Amino acid sequence: MTVKKIASIVRYMCLSSDTKPTRTAGDSVPVGSTLIETDTLNVFIARDGDNWEKYKRNSDTDRTADVKGTYKPNETHSYMGG
Repeated sequence: MTVKKIASIVRYMCLSSDTKPTRTAGDSVPVGSTLIETDTLNVFIARDGDNWEKYKRNSDTDRTADVKGTYKPNETHSYMGG
């Protein structure tokens, strides 16, 4: 894989029934941008500006969409910086 520098990304939010933005449709979609479907909490990553790849969550029943870990309500969490 070639290393790609991601200088600027955009974060999108939409419903799962909405059409996702693409360069082909005239939208500016920088590589590495993310999109979250607010009704399903599915997260997608723009790999090339025209194709969105679904980010893998821990399980299909996990309703969280945190890309750095899993958040479960009413649990104590600690952050280990890095």
